[in-house]
Amino acid sequence: MSRLVSPKSRVADRSDKRSALGEYAERVTKYIPAEILAVYLSINGILATVTDSGETSLRDAVYVASFALCLAFTPVYFGLVAQKDEPKMLQRIISTIAFVVWAYSLGGVFTVYAIYIPWLGSIFLIIFSLVSGAFAPEPADR
Repeated sequence: MSRLVSPKSRVADRSDKRSALGEYAERVTKYIPAEILAVYLSINGILATVTDSGETSLRDAVYVASFALCLAFTPVYFGLVAQKDEPKMLQRIISTIAFVVWAYSLGGVFTVYAIYIPWLGSIFLIIFSLVSGAFAPEPADR
C-alpha cells in the first residue's frame, strides 16, 4: 500500500457511501506526515528536558532549527516515497500544511515565542482534519 493519497477514480461508483467515507478517512490519514511528526516529537521531548538556564538560548535555537528542518523535509520526503507516475504535488502541499498544524497543536517551538495557545491548536487540528480529506489528487497531479 502506498504512503500517498491515490487519485480519485472518475469511473468509480460514488453511490456506496461507506466506500466514499472510507476513502475520505484514508486521505485524512495519509495526509498526516506521521514519520516527520515522530522526529519532531522526539526532538521536542529531548529539548523539554533542558532545564539549565544557561542552555535555554541554545535550546530555543534547536527548537527553531528542528521545526525548520522538519518543515523543509516534509515535501521532500513525500517526493522520495512516491512511486513512479504516482501523483504527489497535492500530497506535498497538504502534508506540509498538516505538519505546521500538528506542530502548532503540540507546542514545541511555538511555546518558546509565546504564540502557543493550546485550545486554539486543538481547534486548528480538528478543522484541518475535517477539511483535508476533501482534497483528492487528479491523475495528472505530478
